Amino acid sequence: MWSLIYSKYGSIVNTFLITLLLSLGFLLPTFGLEYSWVRYITMAVTFCMFLFSIILWEYLWKIKWLQKYFCPNLTGKWKGTLEAKYTLPDNGTVQVKTVIVDFNIKMNFLRLTMEGISEDEYMRSEVLSSWLQTEGNNLFLYYTYLVNVKKPKATDEQFFHGSARLQLIWNDIGDYYFEGNYWTNRKWNVGGQTSGHIKINKKNN
Repeated sequence: MWSLIYSKYGSIVNTFLITLLLSLGFLLPTFGLEYSWVRYITMAVTFCMFLFSIILWEYLWKIKWLQKYFCPNLTGKWKGTLEAKYTLPDNGTVQVKTVIVDFNIKMNFLRLTMEGISEDEYMRSEVLSSWLQTEGNNLFLYYTYLVNVKKPKATDEQFFHGSARLQLIWNDIGDYYFEGNYWTNRKWNVGGQTSGHIKINKKNN
């Protein structure tokens, strides 16, 4: 969540922090305060930020306005449908396959983590990095991942990497989902990269 706030209001945050530090530098001597007060103020601010990031933000993010116009709390189980396109390296034929993937997203004020597994458990993906970013008035989820195929077929690879860019979309009844495209370097050395479209919906727990 912090990365999203910084991507949207980064310049404002920087200006506020710089102004605060300069103000403390000028105001403390002016009012005859000792610089030990800086330590106490810093400790108080740090404690409040810690308390907010661990507990309070979850209550704040239940406000529907923040969910709609900033970002909902994405923590939970998600189910994704991938339409994968794979180019056969032998003859250039494009194959299309639909894959169901379950995602588990954990989100707090400071971090966003994800993990995924295909429905047939043939592949398990470990998300290496994930972040939220605003572009104009739209919210996007970016992530890169490593896929482990425990028992690959003779024509497959055991490990490969991928990345995705998904847009958060709200429907008419107030529900939201992510939709976008992904790409992997699966069989890249023989010209067989995979790419496709993905849509993930949050499950009702």
